[in-house]
Amino acid sequence: MCLTNSVIELYHDICLIKNYVVEIPSRSDWIGNNVELKEDIVCYIDGSRMESRKLTGANVFDETHNKQHMFPLGKQTTVYQAELYAILMCGTNV
Repeated sequence: MCLTNSVIELYHDICLIKNYVVEIPSRSDWIGNNVELKEDIVCYIDGSRMESRKLTGANVFDETHNKQHMFPLGKQTTVYQAELYAILMCGTNV
């Protein structure tokens, strides 16, 4: 998967080699505590926008190392771009 990003200027052309697996457990598995987290890196991500202040940011919580990373992305970034940026940061900074 290759991303070309003209809004966030930190990375221009990024190609990710698929060496990851995305698993989304069912609601009943979460409720029944039947979710097994592998020994790999586990990240929870969020990209969001505060409409009242017109600010956007991305947040990555690395559960494996118990670290939180927050990235302010300014006023022009969309929520979709913030979500993608959080995914990218999970794969590169952690």
